[in-house]
Amino acid sequence: VQLRRLLCQRDARGEHVVPQLAELAGWTAGYHPGFCEHLLRSEPEMLLRSDVTRLQGALKARLVAALLDGAEREEIFDGMNFGRFLDGLKHPALAEQLRPVIGNSAARINARRMALSITRHCLVSELTDDVLKIVCDPNEPQALRDPAVSTLEDIIPADCLVLLEPLARGEVGPDPDDTIRGCALRALVPRHWKVRD
Repeated sequence: VQLRRLLCQRDARGEHVVPQLAELAGWTAGYHPGFCEHLLRSEPEMLLRSDVTRLQGALKARLVAALLDGAEREEIFDGMNFGRFLDGLKHPALAEQLRPVIGNSAARINARRMALSITRHCLVSELTDDVLKIVCDPNEPQALRDPAVSTLEDIIPADCLVLLEPLARGEVGPDPDDTIRGCALRALVPRHWKVRD
């Protein structure tokens, strides 16, 4: 309770970490289980500012679930500039935790984008087929297909690069800004396709 009085403030929406103290709050949570639990329930994104690599697998899974829930409620967004902190969320069951969100067309796009961001930063290559399915589906919103192909570019194993060839040739439906084609080409050349004079 004393830490909450020092690091948090109350407003009409409830208790929140004082923005100027976010780094300190995240660091403190890494050493104080009670405060960590409080942040997990109220502002899980603040825990990303702690050394999440120190968290045990079960706590990482709870943090991922809290982030995805916040994204589904549109309280946490994938563009909140904490991508660099996401790589510490990797845990043994991460692919199984993210797969249902990535593939759920009924989920909010924000939650699916958050799941893609975590996939990308944690390099969860087990989700290559799931992410590829989004990219290749012209019925998915472009606002989801574009981050999906960026994720795919980073996670696809070398022995699966052949799957990107139709993307590079523009054979997967609308690509108004050539994002899909560009990401596929960056992944393919020169690892899979060689440039010849």
